[in-house]
Amino acid sequence: MVSPDGVSDVYYIDDLKFEELLDPCAGVVDDLSILNDFDCQQNSTIPGYIGNEIVANPNKGGINSSNNVLQVTDDGANAWDALIFDYGSTIDLTTKNYLKLKVLTTKAAPLLAKLEGGTSGAKEVWGSISTVNEWTEYIFDFTDQANENHTKVVLFFNGGASDGTASDIYFIDDIKFGEFNPCDGVAIDNNIVNDAECQQNYAIAGNALSKVVDNTNKSGVNISKSVLEITDNGTDAWDHLLFDFGAAIDLSSKNVLKIKVLSTKSVPLLAKLEGGTSGAKEIWGAIDTVDAWTEYTFDFSDQSAENHQKIVFFFNGGASDGTASDIYYIDDIKWE
Repeated sequence: MVSPDGVSDVYYIDDLKFEELLDPCAGVVDDLSILNDFDCQQNSTIPGYIGNEIVANPNKGGINSSNNVLQVTDDGANAWDALIFDYGSTIDLTTKNYLKLKVLTTKAAPLLAKLEGGTSGAKEVWGSISTVNEWTEYIFDFTDQANENHTKVVLFFNGGASDGTASDIYFIDDIKFGEFNPCDGVAIDNNIVNDAECQQNYAIAGNALSKVVDNTNKSGVNISKSVLEITDNGTDAWDHLLFDFGAAIDLSSKNVLKIKVLSTKSVPLLAKLEGGTSGAKEIWGAIDTVDAWTEYTFDFSDQSAENHQKIVFFFNGGASDGTASDIYYIDDIKWE
């Protein structure tokens, strides 16, 4: 090839070929509890009524990093125009009967979810879009429909109202049925190490065994539903329970460690910070109350500028006068 100025330009090329376009959903197994995620799980049809089209997610982040979502154009002046998802057969509501969907909109509005289309009478549950300009998940409780027969989910944006415009825009995604989860919508509080319920924020290690169990002594300072049961080898002076943050613990302002304990025996209790670039720091305490939930406090304020990544507890620390399976119940481990 000769360029306009008469000088030859040289290019080297290689591997020029056709390849088959790979299907990003190849191998994805249908999850029929998902009505539609507008990507690989499109398990229902949308038979019209209000305008809708699959578009690129305009705000990837937060609780929704999906590539595709549904853009819904709603006539906000029409109180009952609706978006219908037709499952085509009976929706299995026996165990997964909480309807969930994510919504992104600039407008706070009523939101009505309705089940219909089967042999059972229609069922409506009202909600409302309360957050604007960010993806938010809304949940509708249809547990009383567990044994009913419905084939369609109907959504009314700005339901029952006519104060919108003829072309209100809503983006929706991940329409699915799930089981009840008491932690839905609970924001992570990184100052809570573990409460055995919705705030189990750090990995548990160490050679003392732990498991989440029901709180069998809901009283006093702890009426939580669940707690951690710790099985400690009381014949091993340094048997321990460890919480690994995986990064430096922020001790700049909240540096007093609290833990609730229920025990049948009075024993030494050692709390230790370690695992970072700073030297380990130990504080000794003692479980001095038996058969009642008691909160114990360890003041690590002198470590506010230090670097630690792990919290370690030694039950009956430094002693070996226990049994090979001493039991302690703990809860609400947190920084204040």
